[in-house]
Amino acid sequence: MNVVMGKAGRVVIPVSVREQLALSEGTPLEVVVRDSIIELHDRRRKIDSILNAFSERLKGDGGSLVDALIEERRAEAAREAVHDPAG
Repeated sequence: MNVVMGKAGRVVIPVSVREQLALSEGTPLEVVVRDSIIELHDRRRKIDSILNAFSERLKGDGGSLVDALIEERRAEAAREAVHDPAG
């Protein structure tokens, strides 16, 4: 599929691609350049992917992401207190 860059560097994403990926006006996209290749990433899907990765990490232990992050922060604070004589 070919597209042409217009005024002000604008590129129109073909309707078939927008429909396939459920993209609409206002969808936040991230532009990534790798080895002279331009990639567009749907930031909503990227965020969902990160959240899913955290959820997978917690699967099986019955805990919540919030509880795990709080526990992680408490452990870090305890380590910092040991290394900080003023703390």
